[in-house]
Amino acid sequence: MKRRRFLFLGIFVLFLGLLYMQPVWFPRSNAVPSSDNVGHKDPPATTLNYVPIKTQGMAEWIGKNLTDFQETFGVADEKVASGFSFTIERYYLAEDSYMEVNVENESITAIKFMGEDASMIQPFDFGMTMNDLAQLTMVYPNFKIDYSKNSVGIELTEDDMNYRPLLAFDNDSFAILFFDLQQGESSLYSVMYLDKATLLKLSPYQVTEGESPHFVADKTNDWQKTDYKKQQQSVQILQSLRTRDGSTPFHLLTGLQQVSEDVLKNIDSEPENILTTERLQALQRSQAGLARSFRLTNGELKDALQEVSQEKIEGFFETPIYDPMFSILSWRSDPYLQAWFSNNKVQTLGVAYSKENVLVLMQETQQTENSTEESDN
Repeated sequence: MKRRRFLFLGIFVLFLGLLYMQPVWFPRSNAVPSSDNVGHKDPPATTLNYVPIKTQGMAEWIGKNLTDFQETFGVADEKVASGFSFTIERYYLAEDSYMEVNVENESITAIKFMGEDASMIQPFDFGMTMNDLAQLTMVYPNFKIDYSKNSVGIELTEDDMNYRPLLAFDNDSFAILFFDLQQGESSLYSVMYLDKATLLKLSPYQVTEGESPHFVADKTNDWQKTDYKKQQQSVQILQSLRTRDGSTPFHLLTGLQQVSEDVLKNIDSEPENILTTERLQALQRSQAGLARSFRLTNGELKDALQEVSQEKIEGFFETPIYDPMFSILSWRSDPYLQAWFSNNKVQTLGVAYSKENVLVLMQETQQTENSTEESDN
């Protein structure tokens, strides 16, 4: 037994010696790759920043003077104060077709178009799918934008890329494409062209680097008038989208409209009644422009509604809202709000604004003949 043990130990030590001395006895040569293989060994590019496409369509007007625009398209049918640094020139092009032009210091900062005239949105086309868009350009998830000596990074989520992707043009303008979620396969139904300042101030995407600028309310603005005009325009756009879907138009009844105004007033004056301390701080950060938009949860809205109505009402509160048409287009392209726009049942609508805050309520209409008289809105 001892002899076998010594034999095993001897073989084991010899094996270890051979293993560890191999690099010394048989050194490897440093292989130098041939020039033919160098190119194939380069690491892939790591930048995911966007590449602009050629400026076309309404993007050519971003940054141009309003007077020059009016020489081509005429004077707007309506001019509305936003309550912030820009005004909104509104064009009624045809039934359920709108164009809104945001103007700041006589310069065009954004153009929103919703209609059927595809010549207005070249190189895009109404009804095009994401697959069609992929034939035109790549959809990028990350954008690094230089603005006012600072750099701001933004990132698109998967839902953003599928339903409201962002594209850049080579004149430093951008386009947000809004895809319809109602027709099975999503299709393009609206486009917003905008400059980098407006993009960063609206903050529709997640900021990953730097700090976005934000709009500041005009202290001299007639907010009562502005809130009423925003309410009217929002109802028009929501009705147009409803008609576009082939759904029954919303009922506009004074009862629900009054509820929306009362509830919004309570939220504005005493938000602590429905929000925890943490949620109240989140609301304040959002209103100060230090965070993205803030929405009430279903439970918080239910608590707010209980103070003025016991009937079954659904809705949502959001702040800050600077541009109603942009926000409505964003809501419609939000998968989490899809049920609101795909509900074909007869609905009553109430919309209320208070500066940068908005409350939208909907209630299923059971017996319209017993409802309150229709509003003038």
